[in-house]
Amino acid sequence: KSFQPETVQEKGNEDLHDSGVEVKARSTRSVSMSGIQLDESAESNRLTISDSLFPTAVEKGRRRRAKEKIINFFLLHKEILEKLMKRGIFRPSRVFGSTIPAIAKSDGASVPVFLTNILSQIATNPAYMSTEGLYRQNGNLATIQTLRFDIENGHLAKLEMVKNVHILTGLVKLFFRELKEPLISWSTVEELVSLTEAEGDQVMSKMEIIINKLHQSNRSSLHAVLDHL
Repeated sequence: KSFQPETVQEKGNEDLHDSGVEVKARSTRSVSMSGIQLDESAESNRLTISDSLFPTAVEKGRRRRAKEKIINFFLLHKEILEKLMKRGIFRPSRVFGSTIPAIAKSDGASVPVFLTNILSQIATNPAYMSTEGLYRQNGNLATIQTLRFDIENGHLAKLEMVKNVHILTGLVKLFFRELKEPLISWSTVEELVSLTEAEGDQVMSKMEIIINKLHQSNRSSLHAVLDHL
């Protein structure tokens, strides 16, 4: 059933062009629809078909932040979250924004498959390893975010198509930055800091005891990163 506005009141000069692709409004108008008043400002209203079909990295970032807010809400209402997960309506993060133990368990490995693959891809290429500014220089953010969503959807093979090492290192940094729990927990960090007061051979033995308290997958991932570096 078509919906027709009851009244339309135009304010000022309006240049409204509808080509089927883009709609622009340069003035302000007041539209009354079934008792609902809507004011629109021209400069802030610009919609293109390409925007909806091909979202930019900025738009993807907005969607991700919106998803995170929804997740945080449902974390406070676990019963609702469990029902949505059972119905397949909601799917938690598989790689980015999860935890090392959860990712490793899902992959059936001691180290997340994503981390193993990407570190190996970097380490086995001598040109990559000799690149100046490795892990210091940033890669293209839009490309990194696009790959992030591909990886989240299980398309790890797309990593093999990447030829820029800074894109790969950017993904590694993003992975660790967005972990819900750090690779080395803060409690472990505090214990390691306390070793500054230890003396002689006690330091190494106590450090080993502290590191061994980490979850096995965290410990294995830490070893993988240290071997890589």
